[in-house]
Amino acid sequence: MKVNIFLPHSFNYQEKADFTVGVDYGAYLLAKSKIKMDVAIGDFDSTSAKEFKEVLKWSKKIVKLKVEKDDSDSEAAIKYVQDLGYMDINLIGDIGSRLDHFLLNCRLVEKYNITYILESGKIFNLKKGSHKIKNDYQVLSFFTSSKAHFSVTNVKYEIKDLHITYFDTFLGSNKITKDYAKVEVVSGSVNVILSNEE
Repeated sequence: MKVNIFLPHSFNYQEKADFTVGVDYGAYLLAKSKIKMDVAIGDFDSTSAKEFKEVLKWSKKIVKLKVEKDDSDSEAAIKYVQDLGYMDINLIGDIGSRLDHFLLNCRLVEKYNITYILESGKIFNLKKGSHKIKNDYQVLSFFTSSKAHFSVTNVKYEIKDLHITYFDTFLGSNKITKDYAKVEVVSGSVNVILSNEE
């Protein structure tokens, strides 16, 4: 069962899901587009009273959070749907003006094993095992938040039996040359960034 969680800087994302969540102002953007939500969650501090009335009309359930809290609205939404048993989760929203929110959302990818979808690409995490990455984007990049040992084939610059750490920054701007790139993670985990060139 797939979940789409729409953030305040969400955009016109068409892929359907079994469960739809609007986060804070992202819930208003869904309501404005007349998209029904299963739940709207957040402190709604960036939503006016008039906008919140629209959210109420277009959401089956409202989960109102305190403004002062330990988790971001995004993380609270992920925890909420995982508590319901959903694990196939897309976090949808562009970078916006808050770089701290963007970086926190990037960390949520690995922490909760979710996919972060931006207008120009997506970020996800691969743990130990064999994986395929479909050739849907022009640019393929890798990094790790700790240490990883992995190989990649079916790409322009093949990676063979490579050990990397958090500080390695040379694994950007690769390209998938066949229908799928093949990734073998021997230990640790790698974060994958897929993006389109401007």
